[in-house]
Amino acid sequence: MEIFVVNNLSMAKQPKLQLTPDEEFAELCAFVATLAFNQQKKVSAMLREMHCLYHTPEYARYRPFLKLIRGWLVVPFSLWGRDFINMGKYLAEQLRAGNPLSPRFVLVMRLLREYPPEAAQLLVAMHEHDVQKGKYDGWTRKNKKFLAYEKRIQNNPELLKEWALIKEEFDITLYRNPAGIIRRYIFCERNFKNADWEFKFDDDEEQFYEAFTDFCLKWNLWCMECLEQDTPMLLKLTINLLPIGFMIVIPDYMLVDGGRDIRWKKITDVLVALGAIRLDARRLANLEDAEAEALGIDAANERALADGKEGKERIEYIIREMNLASKTDSRVIRRRLAEAKKILKKRGQDGSEDPSVWDPRSYRAEYQEWQKTAPPKESVKLAKAKARVASLTPEDKAELIKWLGDGSLN
Repeated sequence: MEIFVVNNLSMAKQPKLQLTPDEEFAELCAFVATLAFNQQKKVSAMLREMHCLYHTPEYARYRPFLKLIRGWLVVPFSLWGRDFINMGKYLAEQLRAGNPLSPRFVLVMRLLREYPPEAAQLLVAMHEHDVQKGKYDGWTRKNKKFLAYEKRIQNNPELLKEWALIKEEFDITLYRNPAGIIRRYIFCERNFKNADWEFKFDDDEEQFYEAFTDFCLKWNLWCMECLEQDTPMLLKLTINLLPIGFMIVIPDYMLVDGGRDIRWKKITDVLVALGAIRLDARRLANLEDAEAEALGIDAANERALADGKEGKERIEYIIREMNLASKTDSRVIRRRLAEAKKILKKRGQDGSEDPSVWDPRSYRAEYQEWQKTAPPKESVKLAKAKARVASLTPEDKAELIKWLGDGSLN
């Protein structure tokens, strides 16, 4: 039976025990079951797929990529920058079809190599559980202005009249989710305009969401809760963690007292765990100089070892090569070498794995050769067009066929 060492369970601080593949998978499943937002249900199938492929000898060359996606699947969902489920699906399809990986996909893998720090994952996982329980004040404090304004709008006769007008025009039951919530269109980070921004008024759904979004904008709502009675849900001061940092939304009806209303200490704890540093420009430059010196000492040490130098002779050689003070203690050299090892490990240059695995150029020749004989792939635009046609009513399909037969496509 194959034995291996568990060396990445994301933020789960597991001892480095020798486990069988089945035992390791059981630990991965047990860990992901502790995460919020039904993450286990979302990722379990792909987690099994990545794990099985990882332990299939046929795909040994691609184990770093399989391990990478497997690791991301057990990172708290709030920290995902990309869709790792479908990314894993794409990788599995390519491997099972016997296709070589595109250099561009290898580049994507290279750029995703670093997981969020374990301490940050722990804090975010705890926060996700609070949110799942309806506790949204982890990073904010209860705001009396919000409570007063909420009471005011929930009994506002003009709001109720306009909501009644919307219900006269539309069957709102078509747009409620299972929890009875109707959400407006969303707005993007930095106020970029996404697809929801485009004015579309061709069918009932588009017309409803245009009217409903404008209604929510007027009354500072993020949704309507439509259960036994309809309740307008007021926007509040919110602080959300994105994969790139924190986003703070202050509704335009509210004046915020930053010291009283926001829990800066908790936000700072997460930022520090994510790697934010309290350094000014000069200290940051000093840090960069220290890293450069550590890497230089490591390179000099490698040259000294290659020349057969040992002990005091090796230390003296490093001091001369790096122009260090002649009385530099050997303990300082050892500390710098340890720091260099950490830096190189983080960059994937410590020799623990073949660096060509992460180099897109090493896959280019094989991929280009395969492309010469690969069957033509359906374009994304054509695939989307087919999907749209499939969703048409029989009448609209008949009209489309007639239009194509008239040569209108030309």
